[in-house]
This record gives sequence, structure tokens and C-alpha cells, in this order.
Amino acid sequence: MRIVPTEVDVALERIIKGETASAQEGPRLDFKEDKPSVRDTERMVAEAVICFANGAGGTLVLGVADKITGLAAVKGT
Repeated sequence: MRIVPTEVDVALERIIKGETASAQEGPRLDFKEDKPSVRDTERMVAEAVICFANGAGGTLVLGVADKITGLAAVKGT
């Protein structure tokens, strides 16, 4: 059985190899980094989910910085 990488898998691999998360984003994939407060993070997530719901759906990945490359971009959440 062959495992096919998902769009997220491919994007994360590119980020780790030196590309930015913002370069991987599109209408169905978005990377977000936590905000300073839980309330602000919740608001950001809600806005992103609403955008996806108004379109064709998508995947939101939390804990990845938009403009940083390599493993440093993977901040965690």
C-alpha cells in the first residue's frame, strides 16, 4: 500500500526545507500562529473557520509562523 502525502504534509515539508508558510497557503490551506491571549487566538480561529465555511472548506494548521522558514517556523500551539 502506498501512502499519499496530504497537502499539509507537502506544505510542512517545504517549510522545513526553507520555504515560508505564507508561500504554501491557498484557498484551502491556512497556517496560523497563536495570538498573545486565548481569546484572541479563539477569535482568529473562528474567523478562519468562517472563511473556509463560506468557501469550499479547507485545513487550518495552528502553530506555524507565516514568515519564518525551517523548523523555527513550527512554533507549536
